[in-house]
Amino acid sequence: GPNFPDGTAKAMNDWARRNRRSESLGFGGHSYYRIVPTARYGQTHPEYYGLNAGKRFFLPKSKHGWQICTSNEDVVQLAIDYARELFENGNEIVSVSPNDSGGFCQCEACENQGSVTDRAVILANRVAEALAEEYPDRLVGLYGYMEALAPPSVPVHENVVVFLCRNESRLHDLTFDWFESMFSPANARWREEVLDGWTAKAKHL
Repeated sequence: GPNFPDGTAKAMNDWARRNRRSESLGFGGHSYYRIVPTARYGQTHPEYYGLNAGKRFFLPKSKHGWQICTSNEDVVQLAIDYARELFENGNEIVSVSPNDSGGFCQCEACENQGSVTDRAVILANRVAEALAEEYPDRLVGLYGYMEALAPPSVPVHENVVVFLCRNESRLHDLTFDWFESMFSPANARWREEVLDGWTAKAKHL
């Protein structure tokens, strides 16, 4: 990952405390591996995991390098149940975000949903919509990260908050200067191609 300027971590935690987020942002980060744990479903429901090279793929001993089949309705329900349980336990934000690294599903149903970003947004939207009446003031968190950094073509539900990960800009042939303001000329292209695109689709960033 990037080398953060001195004091960045402390500043983030200070911001979180001022905004009543305890000592951290309370987001949860990568979460597909928690929503569909391989130890529970790997052997009995391989269809819950991403299709790669014609086979359902997951890594039993790793949290990353594989993804779930976001178009599978059972997987959608697992994501809803996962978020509901955490909301019941008091979480204000629950992450419904891809695992680290690649392995995104190549099945026809997932590819018909659109880009990797679109698929991640559609799943987060489904969870947010299902729980909006029950938990109107809670948010579903989503990483705009790696393949899912590019802005979506679909609207983002108003109860979804997107966390953009600038360090993955290199995958999209973009640069981000960590030592310059986001609004400096050095970061103009990132702002125009990433931030402005997401701002057009999402209420919370």
